Amino acid sequence: DVQLLSAADVVRGIGLPRSSWYGLRDRREFPEPLRLSSNRRFVVWPSDQIDAWLRERRREGATA
Repeated sequence: DVQLLSAADVVRGIGLPRSSWYGLRDRREFPEPLRLSSNRRFVVWPSDQIDAWLRERRREGATA
């Protein structure tokens, strides 16, 4: 089942400091969030996208 994750959930789940996560987002190396409000303040990430991102990072690390 796909869940919608908050920023706090994402940071806990990926195991990186929040500052590193912000850097990934700034460089567009992290999945874009879904914006659930018009003011752009309420955003979430589908858990399947985060899981796929983590799998890709692990795969890249294994071949690097």
